[in-house]
Amino acid sequence: MPSPSTTMRMFEPSKMSQSAAFGVAFTEKMPPLSTIIRKSTISERKGVSKTTAIAVVPTTLISPSNRNIRISWTYSSEVTTVQMVANNLKVQQWVALGLSLDEEMGEDHVFVCQHLSDNSIVVKRLINPGGHVVPIAAPSNDGGTFNATQAKIENSVVTCGFTLSNFGSRKKRRSVIPTLSQTVKYHPLVAVGPLDSSNSMRMHTSKEPQSQLVSLNGEAQISYNPV
Repeated sequence: MPSPSTTMRMFEPSKMSQSAAFGVAFTEKMPPLSTIIRKSTISERKGVSKTTAIAVVPTTLISPSNRNIRISWTYSSEVTTVQMVANNLKVQQWVALGLSLDEEMGEDHVFVCQHLSDNSIVVKRLINPGGHVVPIAAPSNDGGTFNATQAKIENSVVTCGFTLSNFGSRKKRRSVIPTLSQTVKYHPLVAVGPLDSSNSMRMHTSKEPQSQLVSLNGEAQISYNPV
C-alpha cells in the first residue's frame, strides 16, 4: 500500500516549495467568521457504534467563474473515502483542504489537489508543522494510511479522491504534529491558489475557514464558491 506521502501521479514527497503557499494561506489571523460564512448548518447523528457528522456549508456568493468546490467523505468499515471536486480549476491552479483544531493554519493536516501545467492532476497529503512554516510531506506516523484513488479532469471538472485507513494498526510514535484521527473533531479549511511555471504552489487567491466541526468517522459535505 502506498505510504502517506504518495501522490496519485507520482509517488514521491512533494517539494517544500510546491507547498509553501498553503502554509502562508492561513498564517494570518482570520477575519470574523461572520464576514466569511454566509450560511452554514451542521447536524450530528449518533448510532450505537459510531458518530456520524454531516456538515453542509453553502455560500450565497457565486464567483463569476463558477469555480464551485465540493468536498465530501463517507465512512465504512473503518475506512474514510474522500472526494474533492473543483469546477473550472484551471491549468496551474490548486485547491486544498486543511483539517484544523482551531480554524487557523498551523499544526494541521492538508490535502492538496493540483492541476499541473501538462494538464495532469495530482493529489498529495501534507502537514503544516507551524503557522509560519511551509507544509511538508506527511510522515508515515502521521495517523492512518493515505491512498490516492482518483485524479482526473473531465469537462473542466477536476476530481481528486483518496482513502484514509489503518488508523489503529500502527504503533504510536511521536509525530511532528498531533496525529490525524478519525474520531477527533476538526474545522475544515479550504483554499485555492495558482501554480507557477514549475508547478510550485504560489500564494492563495481565495480561502475560507469553517466554524463547524467534522470528523472522519462519519459523513461530511462541504461546498465553497471562491471569490
